Amino acid sequence: MLTHKNLLHNVDLMQTEIDLGPDDTIAFWVPQFHDLGLIGGFLNTIRGGCKSVVMSPLTFLQKPESWLQMITNYQATFTAAPNFAYELAARKCDNNSIKNLNLNSIRGAFNGAEPVRWSTLKSFAKKFGPAGFKLSMFKCLYGLAEHCAYSVGFRNLHDIPTVIDIDPIPLREGRVKVRNNTLTNSNNDNSPANNIVSTGVPNLMMQVEVRVVDQETKKLCSPNTIGEVWVSSPSVGKGYYGKEKNSEETFRAKLDNDDHGNWITDNGSFLRTGDLGFLYNGELFITGRQKDVIIINGKNHYPQDIELTVQESHNAIRPGCICAINHTDVENGTDSLIVLVEIRQQKDIKQELLQEICDCIARVVPGNHGLSCQRIVILKQHSIPKTTSGKLQRAKAKDLLLNGSMDKKIITSVGEIVQDPMNVVDIKEKKPKKKPLMTLETIQQKIAVNVHKVSKLASKLSIDQIDFKVNLITTYGFDSLAAVQLTACLKDEFGIEIAPALLLDLPTISDLAGHILKQLSTLNSEVYDEGEDENPTISLEDIQENITSHVHMISKLASKIPKNELNINANLITDYGFDSLAAVQLTASMKQSFGIEVAPALLYDVHTIADLSNHVHKLLVEETRTNKKKSRKSHVTTTQENDLIFEDDGKEDPIIIPLAPKNVVNKHNSPLYCIHPLLGNVASYVLLAKNLGINRPVYGIQAPSDVDDDIKVIAKRYVKAILLHQQTQPYYLCGYSYGGLVAWEMAKLLQQNGVKVGGLYLIDAPAPLQKSVRNLTNDEEPHIIWKDDIEQLLNDADSQWMVRAENEDPSKIEAFKRQIGKLIASMYSYTSDHTTNESVQQFPIHYWRAKDYAGKTSKLLLDHPSFYESNFGWEHYQGEITFHRPISGHHYNVLREETAGRLAREFDMPIQNRRGSMDLRPLMLEKVATSQRGSPNSSSSSSGKSFPLLKGSDKKNMTSIILKTQVPLPVAIIGMFICMYLYNFTFL
Repeated sequence: MLTHKNLLHNVDLMQTEIDLGPDDTIAFWVPQFHDLGLIGGFLNTIRGGCKSVVMSPLTFLQKPESWLQMITNYQATFTAAPNFAYELAARKCDNNSIKNLNLNSIRGAFNGAEPVRWSTLKSFAKKFGPAGFKLSMFKCLYGLAEHCAYSVGFRNLHDIPTVIDIDPIPLREGRVKVRNNTLTNSNNDNSPANNIVSTGVPNLMMQVEVRVVDQETKKLCSPNTIGEVWVSSPSVGKGYYGKEKNSEETFRAKLDNDDHGNWITDNGSFLRTGDLGFLYNGELFITGRQKDVIIINGKNHYPQDIELTVQESHNAIRPGCICAINHTDVENGTDSLIVLVEIRQQKDIKQELLQEICDCIARVVPGNHGLSCQRIVILKQHSIPKTTSGKLQRAKAKDLLLNGSMDKKIITSVGEIVQDPMNVVDIKEKKPKKKPLMTLETIQQKIAVNVHKVSKLASKLSIDQIDFKVNLITTYGFDSLAAVQLTACLKDEFGIEIAPALLLDLPTISDLAGHILKQLSTLNSEVYDEGEDENPTISLEDIQENITSHVHMISKLASKIPKNELNINANLITDYGFDSLAAVQLTASMKQSFGIEVAPALLYDVHTIADLSNHVHKLLVEETRTNKKKSRKSHVTTTQENDLIFEDDGKEDPIIIPLAPKNVVNKHNSPLYCIHPLLGNVASYVLLAKNLGINRPVYGIQAPSDVDDDIKVIAKRYVKAILLHQQTQPYYLCGYSYGGLVAWEMAKLLQQNGVKVGGLYLIDAPAPLQKSVRNLTNDEEPHIIWKDDIEQLLNDADSQWMVRAENEDPSKIEAFKRQIGKLIASMYSYTSDHTTNESVQQFPIHYWRAKDYAGKTSKLLLDHPSFYESNFGWEHYQGEITFHRPISGHHYNVLREETAGRLAREFDMPIQNRRGSMDLRPLMLEKVATSQRGSPNSSSSSSGKSFPLLKGSDKKNMTSIILKTQVPLPVAIIGMFICMYLYNFTFL
């Protein structure tokens, strides 16, 4: 839990030490859900009043030099990234790209969030020295989330990062011995594992104090002794939410020698970081995490040091893909070292090479660290698990190795380990037992305890005095925050998910208890049934095989590898070149295969075949448990006799892609349907949907392979699809480019047949033609007539992200061109006079135009009769239409990451203004409470309530109403002065 005071101090601490000002520019790609990105990037920008340039993490991972190019283009003065990013950039950037870089503007390149390696700093400075980068630009940081983000790092004793060469032998015993007692910097060429980089001097003037403490005695360590790093400052958080015992141990630790320092607050307490380190000449040096330390024969060994030694032992080992873990040998009663390594070569691996790698590892580890490897495991690429930011997951790697999940990825293994038989679980013997259910009274009592804990009003009563049948909102003052807190407590108590919005429908403890009892009964019976079902409908292996087939078909890189050799733990984005289009294609294929909705943006977080398979398997299990499979209706009817009674026409249904599916937060709000542009897919909407999905579900409609060449026919097919997909009104439609014409026709068709349309959103879309430009004869082929235009669309660099024709075989390319030809023909043959009063529709329209529309577009749009009009011809529409501020950029990039956030906000603004119609259903229990606290006996009409002073009420009631009226203080003061003036003018 972090307070505003914590965050303000942490940001001020950083700005004081780096002298951040309005003229500075911060360039970074670390995402906002990471503390380095949120606090170090976004909050620093806001607090310092400077500029920042932000790049997607996926863009950096795909092309590391783009980060440095961003610094060059914007002449950024500061940048920040973890150590692996600098190492990746130094390894991946070629000499040709360095010629175009200029890094002279940098005043600080912050390296933090993981252990900083001296070899990385040297290689990066050497690689980008010709571009103006200097070693002195590095600022090596130390921080942790419990201390907001930053603790120490900007202040060094030297211009360049301080590096000391330590003796590894005393280090294993927890002692620090600097070789020859000399401080070394850039001239240090000793073994990399023996060099430790300083993270700077604590800033006492900003109340930051650091101690190195013995973990057992809680006394200060003697000089040159390794201990746990303890920190005290106003940036230290208040604790872990709901974990008071852990908070007390971690956030309020006390020294055993009455050392309260100069600025230590909170009764002399410190934050225990869990990191090991030492102070040398006033600077802090971090040696590793306590939980990762390998202890063998009473000596400490740091896994990152062993991993670096192994990495340098042979060129065939993949950098950053080594994992050192320890294991307890049950037979011998001793701890042993296991080393996992991935190698670069994947095919035709010779046994001699494998033996050579194992021999090198077996030789260098004992030589540098004084311990032997009990087992060396050589793995295929992408076998060692990592976090999304590239950090090794050592504990997970150990579990995968010991439970056999890693067996298929092992190329060779030298040495063996003995598994603890107590930890071996026979899955076949595990049989779920039906748990006894709680009684309704027990559940009510448990809810009452949590209500007493959450509500300030209820806490004034004893638990026995809490009424189970009163409204929590009106009686106990429950607001949005209290609802969230209560449902979180109930999840911990009963193990089931409860949406905070449920309190609108079940506002009493008795109602909630009945709902929970029903959920527990269903869950208990389903768990019992599952225990007897040994043959699930779709196994995890089948799901993995299915998704692997889709990846092999979609990805150009994956298609070059035999399908059975694809690595299910490879990153789809960085290793198989997945972009927005590929993500849309994959999720569409998964929907057809499994019948579930998966958002393309999920690949930002779940980016391997294995993780995707687990996610899909979990969704299928949940769907089976809750029995929520919906049968599709054969036709949809409205209250009028019209053409919206759809029979099966034998044509292929358009695919509806869940760009941002329904979830607990947005499920009450009407979805937005986005119509494909001219290329037929909805990949262009992915970033917009990611931002809009917070408030409402977003779906994309892709063109079927047998698409028509008539927009009116296309619109009717798409209307059928969305009516089958969603049976509740209103409908919201969005169209970018060509998709705007289809969306307009769909909205008209719905409106004409009595179906409510909540809004139409048009992004750089042309208005309908008043007369057709080109009507085709029966023997004309659209893809032949517009051959040059189609080739321009497919080959233009700025439209490549929407289509990758080179990934398809010739027959598919030809079919794709035919589809685009039909869509072009439909655009130029479609007419609809939108300039007359008769064409005015009841639904509102919102329009955005690309600012630099003439700078980059296709010849097709340049030839459009309305292209050079200010709003593509929509300014002639006579109905309600809002023209928003133009979007920076040209036609191809209006929906890029930089503009998606702004568009999403403006999309929601007109909807939020109509919340009275429940188009959006926000969690606002306070409004419900206000409306329900009126007099229970009141039965007057709404008009009477609106103007009580104009009714014939008696003076007593009128006086009461006047006295109860709340008037803002400024208005009351002004009114008082007016009354005084009138009094003086009249009577004096």
